Amino acid sequence: MNAKRVSAAAGVILAAQKQRQTPAGIAAALEAAGLLQSPESAAELVALRKDSDALREQRNSVFKTNEELLIRVERADLERLRVENENRALVRGNAPDEEPEASRGRCGYDDYHDGHEWADRPRVWCPGHSYADDTEGGAL
Repeated sequence: MNAKRVSAAAGVILAAQKQRQTPAGIAAALEAAGLLQSPESAAELVALRKDSDALREQRNSVFKTNEELLIRVERADLERLRVENENRALVRGNAPDEEPEASRGRCGYDDYHDGHEWADRPRVWCPGHSYADDTEGGAL
């Protein structure tokens, strides 16, 4: 409700009543003051409100899309920085290790010697036991 319009309408009605006008005269006074709303303008107002809701949804969709794009750009920038740092390390000769960190698991021969990084590699001799032990089912 628009308080200014209501106050203006109340003033027009009061002035019409003081002049002892009929309800039709009061309506004519409101129309003359531009305070009556036609069915066409009422329909237009409803349509504009619907448009307002649709536009609000579009705006929110654009904001969400912008946020998603900003996240993608940030990820791409982080990847670019990571690659640049790796390239600098390669130029300096400090290349990152290409092989994964070695496991320290047991070789599977027995429980008496420590595990070593090549325990999971087939056909590699285990220094934890001798060649003589290999004939009994060792790591070879």
